[in-house]
Amino acid sequence: MEPLKAILSTTLSLDSSDGVELHVSVQRGRQKFIFPILMSSEIQPAATAYGLVLPVLAYAAVKALFIVPYLRQQREGAVKEKREEEKERLAARRLAALDEIQLMSNSVQTIIEQEETLFMQYINATIEYESFLTLGVNKKIIFKYVFRKHFLVEATVT
Repeated sequence: MEPLKAILSTTLSLDSSDGVELHVSVQRGRQKFIFPILMSSEIQPAATAYGLVLPVLAYAAVKALFIVPYLRQQREGAVKEKREEEKERLAARRLAALDEIQLMSNSVQTIIEQEETLFMQYINATIEYESFLTLGVNKKIIFKYVFRKHFLVEATVT
């Protein structure tokens, strides 16, 4: 629901029988208040000038002293609150990113350790390799190679 707005208006009336009269009216919602202020019972230039100048000066003074600082304070408060929220959100994202980096580095370290373990097992393992060559129906030649630490240790032909 939108908050109610107050409307302030002034009217200066010049009449030869009533003189110079300033009407100040305030309207809020469905209520309207009118305050007639008699400036002079006759039409006088000074009263007319005061009736024109005083409302304008009063409006300028109220606006400069109350309305503008209040709106500036509201705007600065909103900006400060938004900055704080953005700062907290950025800190949370930074922590999440650091957690992800830590998790990835742990995964990489685990993979490296597993590969080093497999490589060390491969280096220390004895590898036997046999190949067959068939020469006719009942004749086979078997080549047997034994490697240890990447070096050929034994080669036999049967």
